[in-house]
Amino acid sequence: MKTKTWLALLLAALAVIAVGAMATGWGDDDTTAPGNSADAAFIADMTAHQEGAIEMARIAQERANHGGSARGCAGPPCL
Repeated sequence: MKTKTWLALLLAALAVIAVGAMATGWGDDDTTAPGNSADAAFIADMTAHQEGAIEMARIAQERANHGGSARGCAGPPCL
């Protein structure tokens, strides 16, 4: 008899959790939510920005390794 009671309580708890999850939209993969297009544009812009920063760092490193200067500076403090 106790097994049936525990089983009933477990099923009732799972039902409450499932109803709560559905009511809050848990697991909803709506890709049309507001902000997604803005987020995608921001990521695209920042990717290009960061790629530019990486290229500038490579140029600075190359100039430092070959005795060149970055913007007219000479020596590591200017880099």
